[in-house]
Amino acid sequence: MIFKPIIKTDCNKFFRKSLRKINLYSILKISKIISCKSLLNSSSIEDLFICWHLDKINNNWISFKINTNKLFCEVLDLSNKRLEVYGQRTKFILPKWSWLLRLSLSDSNIYMCVNTRHICCNTRKLISLEKKLLNKNWFTGLRVAQSELRRINKTIIWDTTYNNIKLSPILLWNINQIINCISSIQVSYNFLQNIGFRSIGCAPCTRAVDPNESSRAGRWWWESFRKLGLECGLHKI
Repeated sequence: MIFKPIIKTDCNKFFRKSLRKINLYSILKISKIISCKSLLNSSSIEDLFICWHLDKINNNWISFKINTNKLFCEVLDLSNKRLEVYGQRTKFILPKWSWLLRLSLSDSNIYMCVNTRHICCNTRKLISLEKKLLNKNWFTGLRVAQSELRRINKTIIWDTTYNNIKLSPILLWNINQIINCISSIQVSYNFLQNIGFRSIGCAPCTRAVDPNESSRAGRWWWESFRKLGLECGLHKI
């Protein structure tokens, strides 16, 4: 595993210290009270970490993975491995082929216009997801350190888009904490993250980032001059 603990410390002591500070378990326990059991899993290390914890305290959760038909092979391989581990708790969301046929966009078209790219995101991700999330409370792996826009988020908010409660239990965690934890508990993660892909979306829309860039800089990088262009529409501000 190339991701190695940055702080050499006893795993249990690290967890106790982190959980007292961030109160992760309290948030996850709240999720049981409000019947929050859906995790939107992008196969990021954040989502993998939340998934591991959910499995320890709640046996009534479901991990949703969107297959846009434009994912990296490494993402699909990891999803298959997770299916072997968690079985029926892993659900895949697929866009209808009729939608994709109507879309009729080549990969080059998305680079020409922001609206064109948003149509692609909407067709491949958001339409199918709406049925799964509408009126159902859900988890995300959002962190404020991921981008300027995400600093506006709160750990527990009412999501007007899907008419539900959205929980972001590791919102205030930094990347070093996440790396320490997944290394300590030996969670399998996406190999692409070893080579600079710190936020992984569809293959045509994602590139590796430099160490001095933000984790979201590799998403829709050709739109980087547009502050509002670096989201797909799932997490609306």
